[in-house]
Amino acid sequence: ELGMKSNRLMEEAMEMQPESGLVQRLFGGSKLWTPEMFGGDPEIAMEAYATSISIYEEADAKVENWHFLEAKMGLAMAYNKTDQKDKAIETLELAIAKEPQFFWAKSELAKLNKS
Repeated sequence: ELGMKSNRLMEEAMEMQPESGLVQRLFGGSKLWTPEMFGGDPEIAMEAYATSISIYEEADAKVENWHFLEAKMGLAMAYNKTDQKDKAIETLELAIAKEPQFFWAKSELAKLNKS
């Protein structure tokens, strides 16, 4: 019941503020981590994360905004989930270039480079 309500509210947020980097990032997370049988879709997640990143880049709110970095992480994870390992690695490397102390990205990059 809560999952369905959460999905409905996320859809409403997308209708109300599709130009919000935060809404796009949260929508991407919802689509990435929801099982496909309940409406999850990593392809839609990638689109939402990419849109979120673009919005933050246009606002010049990159490094100082952790939402930007989290959108980069989500995009990398969506790439990895859809067997696009090279794109995932590239996205993580770009995130680390923006924020060299981004240990989560470094950790995920190390895992991908081992596999």
